[in-house]
Amino acid sequence: MKYHQPILAFTTLLIVIACTAGIMKFVPEGLINTWLALIFIISVPVQVAMGSLLDAGWPRFLSRINQPYKGMLIIGMCALLGCIFSYIAFLFVGGGISLPRPPLISYSIVTVVVTFWFVIVWQCWPVTKITTRASIIAISIICVAFFAGYALFKLFFNFEFMQGSSVYVDSLDPHGWFESWNVIAFMVTTIALIFTFVLLDFWPASMHTSVSRPFIWGLSNTFSILLIAGGIYLVFIDGFKLDPVKYLVNGPICYIFGMFIPLNLMEGKLFERVRLSIRRLLLILVSVFSALLLNILYFEMSEYISPGLKSGAPVYALELWVANAMLAFSFPILVAITDHLQFWPMRVNNPLEDIKQKDEKASNIVDA
Repeated sequence: MKYHQPILAFTTLLIVIACTAGIMKFVPEGLINTWLALIFIISVPVQVAMGSLLDAGWPRFLSRINQPYKGMLIIGMCALLGCIFSYIAFLFVGGGISLPRPPLISYSIVTVVVTFWFVIVWQCWPVTKITTRASIIAISIICVAFFAGYALFKLFFNFEFMQGSSVYVDSLDPHGWFESWNVIAFMVTTIALIFTFVLLDFWPASMHTSVSRPFIWGLSNTFSILLIAGGIYLVFIDGFKLDPVKYLVNGPICYIFGMFIPLNLMEGKLFERVRLSIRRLLLILVSVFSALLLNILYFEMSEYISPGLKSGAPVYALELWVANAMLAFSFPILVAITDHLQFWPMRVNNPLEDIKQKDEKASNIVDA
């Protein structure tokens, strides 16, 4: 059966929400907030690296496998590597002490942030200047995510505010410059800006430079993103005195999830015939509207699945429930369905359609 794009997007979203609700309902809370969250989050850099390999047509044997077996194999590989890297991180960053603790979960979030910066903003520079081999670029994505992420984690994160709680271990605290929640709030705000720039085709940077000059491209966009994200952060956290965790969940996290509607679920096909400048604005408005609806939906879902969760400091039980449901679980599931399974079983492609989609994707990257 061939679905029209809006129906395909809506059906896929329902599947993602249903899978997430099942995880949040039937998996023990202690496992959700520790090992499961860690594995799902650490799997995101692996998914991005795997995506770069698949776009380059490697490994070649996958091209001879039809869906859903192809997608299931990719998902299995990502899950296996996610488990392996999670355990390595647990040993070296988490100290191998009982269960993954907040510092380790925070580190895993940093690896995702670094991944999107490296791949989207810097276009994997300077690795792409040295080689075009997909395997090396994929390995570089993983290495940059985990090693650069660790450097940022050690430099900026501080968990001393958790002293006295049962989950605090002094040896796992990097004792960095800023309180961890504030750092995460700012970092995730930059990711929200990065995806907004994707919706804008990286305007205004694209007016005076191009992706073919990755250093200038990356530097220009880095300056713009950090400047705007810093302004947003100062307005809401310092100006309006919002709690950084509530700001994080109700602001950047919901907005990022809202952007998956036009970017992933609609495959960038919304408002294709509208003038570009108007189209960019409409895509952002759709993202904001989607974010508002999804925010309401996930908070209502939390009340239905786990009633009575307390909001606010010091535990932030309600906010963490929604954050895990939205980005830790829904995002990897959504990527698995849209990218790895290619919307199977709602859409069943033949090999010629797969080649056409890859050509269109490559064309869109060049145009951006």
